[in-house]
Amino acid sequence: SGALLAFVVILLVIVISSNGLEFHISTTGSDSNPGTLNKPFASIAKARDVIRGIKRPLPHGGVTVYLAPGNYYPNVSVVQFSHADSGDSPSSPITYTSLNPSRPARILGGLTIPPHAWTHYNNQIYHVNLKKVLGITDFGEITQRGANRTELFFNDKPMTLARYPNHPNEWLYIANAASSQPTKHFKTPSPSTHLNYRLQQLEQQSNFNPIQIQSRSQTDAPILQFQYNTSQVNPSHWLNSNSHSDLWLKGYWSWNWMDNNVHVSSIDLNSHTFHVSPSTPPSYPFSTHSRFYAFNLLSLLDSPSEYYLNRSSGDLYFYPPSSGFPFSSESTVSTFPYALFSLSSVSYLHVSNLFFSAVKTNAILIQGQSNNIVIQNNTVINCGQSGIVSMGATNSLLANNVLYNQGSSAIIVSAGDIKNLIPGNNLVTRNTIHSYSRLDRCYEPGVLWLGVGNNVTYNNIFNAPHNAILGGGNNHMFYGNSISNVCYETSDAGAWYSGRSWSERGNKIESNTFTNVNNSLCCGPFSQRGLVQAVYLDDQLSGVEIKGNQFKDNHVGILVGGGRRNEVIGNEFEGNEANVNFDNRGMNWQKAACAAGGILEKGLEEVGYKSAVWRKEYPELANIMSDYPCVPVYNVFEGNKWCSARGGSKTFMDVTEAVVE
Repeated sequence: SGALLAFVVILLVIVISSNGLEFHISTTGSDSNPGTLNKPFASIAKARDVIRGIKRPLPHGGVTVYLAPGNYYPNVSVVQFSHADSGDSPSSPITYTSLNPSRPARILGGLTIPPHAWTHYNNQIYHVNLKKVLGITDFGEITQRGANRTELFFNDKPMTLARYPNHPNEWLYIANAASSQPTKHFKTPSPSTHLNYRLQQLEQQSNFNPIQIQSRSQTDAPILQFQYNTSQVNPSHWLNSNSHSDLWLKGYWSWNWMDNNVHVSSIDLNSHTFHVSPSTPPSYPFSTHSRFYAFNLLSLLDSPSEYYLNRSSGDLYFYPPSSGFPFSSESTVSTFPYALFSLSSVSYLHVSNLFFSAVKTNAILIQGQSNNIVIQNNTVINCGQSGIVSMGATNSLLANNVLYNQGSSAIIVSAGDIKNLIPGNNLVTRNTIHSYSRLDRCYEPGVLWLGVGNNVTYNNIFNAPHNAILGGGNNHMFYGNSISNVCYETSDAGAWYSGRSWSERGNKIESNTFTNVNNSLCCGPFSQRGLVQAVYLDDQLSGVEIKGNQFKDNHVGILVGGGRRNEVIGNEFEGNEANVNFDNRGMNWQKAACAAGGILEKGLEEVGYKSAVWRKEYPELANIMSDYPCVPVYNVFEGNKWCSARGGSKTFMDVTEAVVE
């Protein structure tokens, strides 16, 4: 990690001290100008195209494009970079940055609504037609998971699609789902099952598909109705709304680690039943007492900061959160359905000191055979999906960025060759990441990691309903991160989470701080709260080093879920309800996974674990199937310190789940 940190310092010096060619862009410029400070371009694409025509090699210091302060809307801000837009070397990169870092250029994926366009609708609600005022015709759609839809932002804060109950910590509860099929008809799921689906989709660079997960989680057609609790809700007035066909429900339908949206096809007031569209089934079967809320009806618009958008007519209704609206504020709607900056097979390109906001999908997307990319000192907020997505780029740096209010995950990094164990050598460091998973609540972490040999260091990750760091792969380093107040809305979850693999090993979790990992807002009055842990090695995950970390005021510090060759060494525990939980699930309820031909052996075969490369890196795997495969052997717990356990516990390790059938 020392070499990588030195690499960071060098890059920072290069960006600060570069003295090559420069071009300028301004909101008052013109693409017919020469791109100088006094006669700037108007669009980023124009600067990109001019740089393509520069004779190579580039001068020392490369080329820097300066963006003057102001709002850059999609017609001038959106840009795609290809191999032709690469710099030459670390000393001759191409850099896009703000002219005045204290007033960064704002790269927007949406349009600002003119204050005079708003008209008073009734009471505190205002109205504008986006088709007539802004010419928008595509508002996207609400989907089960994953967002590519128009949202409303008020003074750079995301507004809430009209919902009931209004408060984000209040829920409705299913009164009766007795018509659901017996449990025996459904395959037993686990958090690691869903993790594997999520990672497979990222590896294939495909969109999240909840229908696929539905088909894997149950063996028969889903039940598409449940009864609501009449003491909590009376939806009769919803049926009187002209937009009642727009009604959606978001819920944790079976498990408190998986949410999705379902579209209501009809409501039976006599039987108090919601009927759900066959095209939007629940992620897992509806269960009595499970929690949900209703959203996306005009009749639900009754609270400050809520809005409703009729996606057919373009009529937007808004209950502003403050007085003085609309002339003392700025309202923006996201319109652009692709990444604002898209890089494909680009090298030596830097993006720094810019402000990205209000895009339907991702702010920055890096893919292909990109390398030596630097994304640093940017602010990335209010994305419908993720902030920064890097799929396949190597030897790159994501540093000192601030990311919050993403609809799903904040940063995704996937790089490295699993079968040949070639590292990606990416560094994700010193970023501030919070308040993500705004729309999709689960499996959308602060940092999602894949591949081999990437490093996640010194990041501050906080305030999220589910994971902070989640993924799968080999030989990654997680060092010096500060993680707090996550997993607050879910159960059977971990701040750092991975699972169900013998092949994904060599990962190191060192010198991190985990604080207040508790599910205080889960899971309703009818459900057991369930465990959340700071570090969760689920379903026999093996070969992980957990060293020198601090665990304070968490529900559970570490859960070792039946895996092998894990090392828990030199950690400090204070004020946790439980410090370390350890079990041998491979010897009882999960014995099929580790048996010959089970999913764990199949996972090894998929990566070619008997190859020369794998035998050299992980010699312990070659004969694993004859070395007590279902027994959690060779784990080390050494040199840990603990005190002040919550609830008066006097034990360091809880092994009550370690039983043999």
